[in-house]
Amino acid sequence: MATHLQFSAPISGQSRSIPSCLLDLAAACMFSPILDRSRSRFSVLGSREAGYILRSIQGYLPVSIGVIIPALNAAPFIPALLAEIHQLHSEYRILVVDDGSSDRTGEVARAAGAEVIRHPVNRGKGAALDTGHHWALATGHEWVYTMDADGQHLPNEMQQFLTEAVKKQWDVVVGTRMADTSDMPWIREATNKFTSHVISLLAGCTIPDSQSGYRLFRTACLEGLKLRTKRYDTESEVLVRLAWKGHRIGSVPISTVYGEEKSSIRPLQDTGRFFRLVFWLSVDRFS
Repeated sequence: MATHLQFSAPISGQSRSIPSCLLDLAAACMFSPILDRSRSRFSVLGSREAGYILRSIQGYLPVSIGVIIPALNAAPFIPALLAEIHQLHSEYRILVVDDGSSDRTGEVARAAGAEVIRHPVNRGKGAALDTGHHWALATGHEWVYTMDADGQHLPNEMQQFLTEAVKKQWDVVVGTRMADTSDMPWIREATNKFTSHVISLLAGCTIPDSQSGYRLFRTACLEGLKLRTKRYDTESEVLVRLAWKGHRIGSVPISTVYGEEKSSIRPLQDTGRFFRLVFWLSVDRFS
């Protein structure tokens, strides 16, 4: 069944002038060391790569990059997050999926310049991500980030995802907090290590932090992705199923940030969902 999405346009948007774009392009040509015309793979052109990527020998073309932010009652955090993304990457198109919030999350996000899709009732983070995946495919984005709405994911770390994806020809990049866990509660550290080990075994590749929602996808990977889950377990399922399809998954270190946000995770229910996911993935893999 086809999925139809309705988008609400931002109140105000930012666009870059043609002269500014040409200046960036000229700088990229002068300073980029990676002009490889023998491949059709993307190559990052410099510290402000976000707008431009070299595609084979056809020349420099703008690349479309999106950001998906699933949000539940995140009105206090959304404005600052969106403002920083716009400041650092004004060319990125941002979607906030308001997953049945009881506050003004959707209104605040739209006022801050994001597109908004609202679920009338709370359907779960996985369902919000799935809505975002369909949006990314429908709008033709070549790359798409996923970020949490509570400010735990720093926009100034977005650059390294795309740089490493292009450099190492990864299709999926997951931000990992496990390189420095000094600020992470011990129970969360232990849980992350256990679940990441299990997901790595199922995926057949090393994923140091399978619970991290800070990710970058080559959007084409999401085409035809069928998921069983709708809640937090979706983030693990996505990685395993993409690995089974042969997509290359890598990771980059990110900061561990904890603030005043209230977690929506329910330890007992979400632990049960994780083991149920492991069971079904095992059945699917070996059936």
